[in-house]
Amino acid sequence: VYVQGKQTTDPTLIGLAVLDSLESNKESIKQRIYKYIEDNELRRTKERENLVEIVSTYDVFDTEQLIEDAEILHNISRATSYGFIKLLQDAEIITKKEHLFI
Repeated sequence: VYVQGKQTTDPTLIGLAVLDSLESNKESIKQRIYKYIEDNELRRTKERENLVEIVSTYDVFDTEQLIEDAEILHNISRATSYGFIKLLQDAEIITKKEHLFI
């Protein structure tokens, strides 16, 4: 495995590189969501911002998990959460069948 252009077998360096990659991907997902909202002239509401933060903590999730976390953490309604999932599907950030990041 190569880390910063140098070959290594050090599991610590490999693990840190993987974590950095995942963190970078999560920021990219946030940027993609906000870009979609802006490009489609949608409102950037506090609920959507909270949902973006919740989703950015997941690698894989399902609808019920998002709804439950949104209700518990931010008192966001099921309808708002379902609408946000539709937004993620329309933006092609998640697949329609399983909620996996693309």
